Amino acid sequence: MNIDQLTDECKVMLKNNNSVEDILVHLRSNGASKIGSMKVLMACLEIPLSDAKKIVHLSKTWSDVYSSHNAFQDALEKSLTTLSDEE
Repeated sequence: MNIDQLTDECKVMLKNNNSVEDILVHLRSNGASKIGSMKVLMACLEIPLSDAKKIVHLSKTWSDVYSSHNAFQDALEKSLTTLSDEE
């Protein structure tokens, strides 16, 4: 299922008073990545990327990958800082 289809489905879910967590479960179970989930939330909730990222990153739905994704982001930031310092 593509992001546009998932967005349409999630808009219906919101109209039916489903929670954001319910939506994230639906997205993940239908193959959406964390980034895809953020895109759908941005479109459905009309929120900026920063808010969508917080919602997805801190959700129960994605909690199983929280530590590994945080570690990856920290390592990436450290590498970029090191590269910047070398220039």
